[in-house]
Amino acid sequence: MIKLGQQMLQSKNPSLVFISNGITPYGTHFLERIAGELFDFKLHTIYSYEFSMGKWQITLKPILNAVVLGKDEYAIQHYNLSAIRHSYSRYLQLVKEIKTISPIAVIVLGYGNIAHYLLIEWCYKNDIACLILGDSNILGDCNSGLRSFIKSIIVKRVVSCCSAFLPCGTLGSQYFEKYGARPEQIFFSPVEPDYSLIEEISTDTVKSLTMQFKFYPDRYRLIYSGRLVAIKRLDLLIDAFAKIAEQRSEWDLLIVGGGSLEAELKMRIPDWLRHRVYWTGFVSSQEHMSALYQFADILVLPSDYEPWALVVNEAVCAGLALVCSDAVGAAFELLCDGENGRYFHAGDVESLIEALLDVTNAENLLKYKIASKQILSLWRKKADPVDGLRCALEYCFRT
Repeated sequence: MIKLGQQMLQSKNPSLVFISNGITPYGTHFLERIAGELFDFKLHTIYSYEFSMGKWQITLKPILNAVVLGKDEYAIQHYNLSAIRHSYSRYLQLVKEIKTISPIAVIVLGYGNIAHYLLIEWCYKNDIACLILGDSNILGDCNSGLRSFIKSIIVKRVVSCCSAFLPCGTLGSQYFEKYGARPEQIFFSPVEPDYSLIEEISTDTVKSLTMQFKFYPDRYRLIYSGRLVAIKRLDLLIDAFAKIAEQRSEWDLLIVGGGSLEAELKMRIPDWLRHRVYWTGFVSSQEHMSALYQFADILVLPSDYEPWALVVNEAVCAGLALVCSDAVGAAFELLCDGENGRYFHAGDVESLIEALLDVTNAENLLKYKIASKQILSLWRKKADPVDGLRCALEYCFRT
């Protein structure tokens, strides 16, 4: 139980407000855990938008006390006059909602848009504890020149206004420390899926997908899950798979997701190989996504940069081996090179080919897959997201 500080003791029903851009499966799971496990508090959630990077099938439970400010879909905001006006209007809506709740703390998911930045300033000026939860990490902090100077001013100001920080892992901790956060203010609170939905798969769903995609039981599969956009480097994966396809004739490639590059990527596959590449499109159901992992053996994430990448959590929970670029945040915690998979150098197709040949080797594959679940178990004991939030709140309100 939280050791209540003086501010909490003076409140009969202390409230927490969680601010998010949009509704996601992993975010909803985390919030349900907060509401169910931090029973000293009443949780309120405010979503700036209904959707965030995808229209998942989600029902918000009453325990979340959720408010959705906009039915439109969140998109990365451009810093033109219209976008600034929209962000300022959304900021005013957020403040209005928070005033009606009178929380003792506000947890903000990210600070990368104007509305959230202004809200953090408002909390600071109104003596409301503000905690930042986000997947920023030191690997992505590569600006230089004027951009680096401006970013440094903004992030240092954000850090100075916050009471505690909830990064996903070690790389996130290093990021916030760089901009002024003290180690004692930092508590791991990693993004994670509802692991039970991955471990408990309906046999009917598996059978249905087997028929839908004509999966053959005697095949091995690489799986990619994510948006089909440039930074994800599906071009690299397709080229590498084409290079090893004859050597690994028992392997197929399963691509889960949608995006602007789908047509271009499909054209990149040689004609002779197309029957070994499966495309599912965007999968909105966690049940279907979990079932698709049952057909795969290795998750490949070739991105040039991933702040975290929840698919890594999902894959190790499903017992898959990993092949990830060295720019994937979650891999820093969940991929032990040579134990449950291999790293490769981001953007280097030859390095990716080498990693794929190693992990698809029959002598290595089974031991890598077994190790994945063991590594996840250790990580979950070290970095439970609700425990991290609990410790952060205790720090903020200790007497």
